[in-house]
Amino acid sequence: GLQFFINDETLSTRFFRTDSLIATVDSKDQVAIYSRGLHILNKEGEEIKAFRTTKICDEDTATHLAAVPGTDLIVSGHQTSLSDFGLNYNIEDKSRVLMWELEKATCIELKKEFSGRLWSLSASADGRSVSFNYGVKDSTTGLWHSVVEIYDLILAKEVCSLEVLNARFNYQNQIVTYDTEYETISVFSATDCTLQTEFEIGKEPLALSFNSEGDILAVASEGLVSFWSLN
Repeated sequence: GLQFFINDETLSTRFFRTDSLIATVDSKDQVAIYSRGLHILNKEGEEIKAFRTTKICDEDTATHLAAVPGTDLIVSGHQTSLSDFGLNYNIEDKSRVLMWELEKATCIELKKEFSGRLWSLSASADGRSVSFNYGVKDSTTGLWHSVVEIYDLILAKEVCSLEVLNARFNYQNQIVTYDTEYETISVFSATDCTLQTEFEIGKEPLALSFNSEGDILAVASEGLVSFWSLN
């Protein structure tokens, strides 16, 4: 993989090659990649730490990485089996999620192997919550059933879940989702998944982004970028 990193303050760009297709940047501005274990690199791409696979954390590759803000925690998502293609037509999608604590050089299984294809991982800005977004395909209809689960790192348990697609945290530690069929944006509480606000945008949303305060939402649609006040 060829990883590019842009510094928002200096607008400078750096890049280096890695043997991993995914990467994330932690709270110390270190680069984390995954290849038969977690590897931590400095800004020049030189490895400074390596956490090899163990009996519990024994995955060769990862499909998703997320750094938890303000902590030394890295969450990795792994697709342990994949359906749909070639000889795998009768294999069920299976995933699992691991969490690495860099200072203690330890790894735990945050979510045991479950049925579904992992689509995304994200962490809240306050470093308290992690979301797992995955889909389960109906073998009869071929339609996907999408689920987002919220895990509280302080309580050390899953606190709630939503049957939504395309979920992510904003900077106010809320879960924001968009529905392409009904052209709506929804905002949920990360503590109990209660709906806080919902509104129609009039066009199919394709992507979301927030300002640094988290109160302005930019929505990209075909031929249009609109801005919404979440207050």
